[in-house]
Amino acid sequence: MLFFDFGAEQNFSNENTLIKRLLRITFPFIFVYSLLALYITLGAHLFYYTDDEMAKSGIANLSIFAFTAIATIGYGNIYPTNDDSRLLCVIYSLLGIPLCLVCLDSTVKTFARLHWLLDNTVRRVRHVWFRGEIRLPFGVAVGLVLSSFMFKALCFDKRFHFTLEDLYFCIVSFSTVGLGDIYVTSRSNSGAVLKIVFLIYGTICTSAFFAVMGQWYLRMFRRRKKNVPIDGYLIVGDRQVRLKKLLLQMSTKLNISPSELKTVIKEMKELIEISEQY
Repeated sequence: MLFFDFGAEQNFSNENTLIKRLLRITFPFIFVYSLLALYITLGAHLFYYTDDEMAKSGIANLSIFAFTAIATIGYGNIYPTNDDSRLLCVIYSLLGIPLCLVCLDSTVKTFARLHWLLDNTVRRVRHVWFRGEIRLPFGVAVGLVLSSFMFKALCFDKRFHFTLEDLYFCIVSFSTVGLGDIYVTSRSNSGAVLKIVFLIYGTICTSAFFAVMGQWYLRMFRRRKKNVPIDGYLIVGDRQVRLKKLLLQMSTKLNISPSELKTVIKEMKELIEISEQY
């Protein structure tokens, strides 16, 4: 006689689905940062062999310089001193800045998707609606910024307090202002890697916070239209369906125009809101 544990089989299927989602979310993140690491390493060695004055700073500090150049931080403590290195810096920045922006944007979106995936997994929600672009909640964005401040206080200063100078340095660096009065240096390659990771993480967290604040400003200064969203994604299980495509298929099935279908959906939404009041 055979016995089947359907509950265990369903849990195994859900675990496989969760793993697939995690891989699909994190693979672009891993890929772009592998490219960024190779690009920074290549840039540090190119500057080392192109400019003798820059070579005196060492590969570790040149790696930090290579990252701050494409991250548009530019502290100014290290800079090209001959025509060859200046031309190299121009080409390196033109090619590297878009790559760095892609990395930052990919990471912010990855953080947002991982947050909602974890939240929906804990709440066991299978059908998730994302309106437009997926963004982090305000509280999560603030928490990320605070964690980047703690990163500096604990990993670099070896102390458990945070000064105004620390706050000034973090904001100036993470917002890519880079005034140059305080800058990052390293005496070892491992230290340079840690400080580059610190700058990347802080810039990512600050970018996520700025994105959330930007949306808050838009909502405050722009009157939102009370209509059905015309774009977005509906995630059902493992499938991601675009709203425009779904509306077109439904209107074709019901033999009505998309605008008429939107009106019907809007009326249904109003009826649901009225029914929830009683």
